[in-house]
Amino acid sequence: MPKPSKQIIIDAIIKEIEKGTGRGEVVARYCKKFQKSARTIDTYWKTANEQQKERQEKASKAADRAYIAAKEKAAVEAVMSKQERMEYLTKIAKGEFENETKKPAWNNHKKVFEIVTVREKPQDHTVIKAIAELNKMEGDYAPAKIAQTDSAGNDISWNEIKIYEVNKKTNGGS
Repeated sequence: MPKPSKQIIIDAIIKEIEKGTGRGEVVARYCKKFQKSARTIDTYWKTANEQQKERQEKASKAADRAYIAAKEKAAVEAVMSKQERMEYLTKIAKGEFENETKKPAWNNHKKVFEIVTVREKPQDHTVIKAIAELNKMEGDYAPAKIAQTDSAGNDISWNEIKIYEVNKKTNGGS
């Protein structure tokens, strides 16, 4: 770390760099202001550039970490777990879930149609879809595995099955 007076000059140069001021202008201005040689200010310029790049990299990495953390938190909060989805579908299937919809309704006093919020139980097709989705999630639609076996209960390879089918076709189905 440079001496305090040197660091003050470097910090001032960093501010100039952030403003977009060119090297020649900074060297000319700071030679007069701090009564330093052009070579010294040029050395400070190089140090200031390095420090400013380090600061930018640190700030960029911190911003990236904050962005990633915010995205992860949003993803965790937005995505329902399997258990939550199953509970939601179960409520729909049992008719415990009420959906709010807006429908037009005639107002006899005002003699106009008004939009009214109505709470409705799920319709039959919605209940059937919820039950079907629960069955899929539980694996109730999984196909039963049927093994090809001979009369003794031993597994038959696919090659043997094809040979059997070919022989069956050539011998007239017997």
